[in-house]
Amino acid sequence: MNAYYYLFSIIMLTLSCNSKSQDLTESGKGVTKINEKKMTVKIFNIPEYEKKLKANPDYIGYKTKENVEVKQNYMLDDQHFGGDYNPKYVIEYLHSEKFPDGFTDSYIFNKDGFLTEYERYFDDIETGIWKKYLEGKIVSQENKDINYPFSIDDVILFSKKNNGDLSKSGSFKRSYDDQQKIYIYTIEWVVKNVEKPYTQGFVLNGGDGKIIKTYRKDSPRIKM
Repeated sequence: MNAYYYLFSIIMLTLSCNSKSQDLTESGKGVTKINEKKMTVKIFNIPEYEKKLKANPDYIGYKTKENVEVKQNYMLDDQHFGGDYNPKYVIEYLHSEKFPDGFTDSYIFNKDGFLTEYERYFDDIETGIWKKYLEGKIVSQENKDINYPFSIDDVILFSKKNNGDLSKSGSFKRSYDDQQKIYIYTIEWVVKNVEKPYTQGFVLNGGDGKIIKTYRKDSPRIKM
């Protein structure tokens, strides 16, 4: 472990020396972010993570003052899967940040703490530009929103204008309509009407956000 910490210290020192051109900043207490012109690279702070595990073996994350829910975990190899933390058997580290607006950034790091994959979600919906890295460089990327020019942010704004707020509650679905040959959103949320709450639903065109269908239905009753 001493050799590992020594190597990690050299890496971090080298990054600090290059911070003028790479704009080195801290993102949370467990991840170091390097902002470059064309990409963002993150390094998982393994020594800091191990300190937290040592202080609390049940540690899984924390919440920032900006109300971002940070989750951190690790994956062991097949022979030691499900066992206690041991850096010798770690194959990857996991770090996610769930923001108050409902979006989640997910990062996967290799056993040395270097970024290998970046993913973004809204609830369970895949969104944003997903990227894979090798030695700090992007080797592939996929635009999960390519069929939806009317963005998720646009849909959330639409919900706020119609007595809802999908960033806080409701259901959200993307799909392809075989009959109309277009990509669509199906969204719902509960409207707390004074007389009787109801579920408001819309089907929107994923290309321009035009309303294809509007419907209402009774909200499900809560059994006592």
